[in-house]
Amino acid sequence: MMSTSFQPILQSTISALIVLFHLYIITLTSGQTIIETPKYGGNGGNVGVTATPYINLGKIRGIASWGYDVTSWSGAIGEFSWIVGYPTQSNSATFGYQSPDTPCTPFQLSIHDYITGYRVITGPGPDVVFGITFYTHLNNTYQCQYPSLDMQNKIDSGIISHSGYYLSGFYMLSYAIVNQIGFQFTSASPSTPGKYKCFAL
Repeated sequence: MMSTSFQPILQSTISALIVLFHLYIITLTSGQTIIETPKYGGNGGNVGVTATPYINLGKIRGIASWGYDVTSWSGAIGEFSWIVGYPTQSNSATFGYQSPDTPCTPFQLSIHDYITGYRVITGPGPDVVFGITFYTHLNNTYQCQYPSLDMQNKIDSGIISHSGYYLSGFYMLSYAIVNQIGFQFTSASPSTPGKYKCFAL
């Protein structure tokens, strides 16, 4: 039978281990850094409306659906949704309810790959998203854009790369099509090693 005088010491030791465990997790978490990109596109003519954040999702594993509509929207992007989770998948809601007349090819990344960069085409007439390209850690490229898109007066973000970061979320505003999009990237590993990195449970 355990001595009653030993019980407070044991409880104090367990409490100290729990504190160290929490410190370990916190220092690893706080070591990661976040990048929030600009938001590209317009607000659909709705003054004061801003894109909704869908962030801190973990690694975005792919795009479940996307396409462009030439007939009604001059090539604007619609039916945009993404994949999170591996190997079990969970798809996001679909953004842009107009069914595109041309679907783009969906994709799912391997467990060793992740999205590190993007390019977005927006512009007036209407002020919406006309093209999205993703670039990955393993040098894969995935694009959804009308091949004959008229680039006059369009705004090209250029290729934006965040090496060492993975796509972890979106900022979305959509009605019939995708009006505005932004991205969140998270560092792939802590920028500063955790103080208690050698502590193991």
